[in-house]
Parts: sequence; structure tokens; C-alpha cells
Amino acid sequence: MSKKILMCLCVALLIALTACGTGGQAPPAPAPQPPPAEVSDPAPENEETEDLQEEYTPIESPEQYLASFPDADIIIGADGYFYPDATRVSWVNELDLSDATQVATVQRSGVTGDFQVWDATVLPEGTEIMRHNVEETVLVVEIDGELRPYLRYAAHS
Repeated sequence: MSKKILMCLCVALLIALTACGTGGQAPPAPAPQPPPAEVSDPAPENEETEDLQEEYTPIESPEQYLASFPDADIIIGADGYFYPDATRVSWVNELDLSDATQVATVQRSGVTGDFQVWDATVLPEGTEIMRHNVEETVLVVEIDGELRPYLRYAAHS
């Protein structure tokens, strides 16, 4: 083959590659795609999830709560509920805790069983107990000049 023909073929090939937009280089890699969204449907039932459901027992009494949290600071209310310390619950701490009305005083302190109304596990006897005027699920006590919230515990079913 003559040099002229070979050179014409090379130029034609170079023009064809340039016209395709690759310029003789490999095509660019595809842009990365975002990961697929997580599926919100519950996992299908299987033996493992059924076993976990059978083992789970909701906490429904102050005795059960203390069995799980032995050092818990709770108050037994007159409404049949118990109230654990809620100082770590952010939305409760955003309340104006001074907006509360006295409802009772701690009757017995250090109680861990055979609970009666207004018993407490940690609070001293005679501590004034107030109910928040806006959030009635919140009790408030004052200890050493500091207002401390207690939030009504509701068992998960």
C-alpha cells in the first residue's frame, strides 16, 4: 500500500473519531447514581422476627420498670401511672417547669415494691409534687432550688 493511501486512511480515521466526540479517548465513565431509597415496608415475617416478638414483653408496672432500671428515680401517681425522671427528655426541658400547681407530697421514700400513691424511689419524703399546668403528663418537683420534670410512663403495646 502506498504511503499516500495509508496517510489518507489515518487522517480519515482521525477525522471520524473527532467527529464522534471521543478524540481518540475512551468514553467517559457514567456519572455516579445516588443509592436507591430505603424501602419502608416492614421485613417479611420469619422465624427470627417471630422469636423476638415472643420474647418482648412491654413494661407495664413500676416493678417491671425497676427490674430493667434498678436505679430509676420514679414517682407513683394517683392516676394509676408512674412517672420516671425526665431530665434527659429534650421536649420536656423546653417547658416552663415553673408553670405547675402542687398536687401532693412524697409519702414514702426509697420504695421498690408494694407501691402506693405518691411513693418515690429516690425523692425524700415530704417533697412537694406539682402537675404541669399545660402538659398534664408531666409532674414537677423542686430539689435544691432546681425544678425537675417527671414524665408519665406509658407502656408500648
